[in-house]
Amino acid sequence: LISDGPNWQTAIGSVGSANAGATWSSIVLTATGDLPMTYAEAPGTANALSVMGLSLANSSNTAVLTGTATTPASTTSYNFTIRATDNDSQSTDRTFSVTINVGLTGGTQFN
Repeated sequence: LISDGPNWQTAIGSVGSANAGATWSSIVLTATGDLPMTYAEAPGTANALSVMGLSLANSSNTAVLTGTATTPASTTSYNFTIRATDNDSQSTDRTFSVTINVGLTGGTQFN
């Protein structure tokens, strides 16, 4: 019996946004396959998560991203690729994005 590799359940594309310096809500990414599932940054994208202030933890066959958003010079969307690996060592990569929002500084409010 031959099994298929992991099948991503989390849609490709944006998985969230945060204001600069804010705590990321737990971003959960899920793939199905032969359990247990493990997740890691795909080769070639190492440290992309740390640039955004995110870290990845494996929890109950899901990937959970948490951390504190970094402060880029302006609102920025970042892409990153996560590799899901099943119990048969089969892997599937998927690219996601997050946005860090930076507010105006030194602005004047008129009433």
